[in-house]
Amino acid sequence: MEKRTGVVTFAGGPITLVGPE
Repeated sequence: MEKRTGVVTFAGGPITLVGPE
């Protein structure tokens, strides 16, 4: 899994993940 700022498609639906890099 890449830690990055963006929208990732999850099993439940699209969620916004914010990473340190």
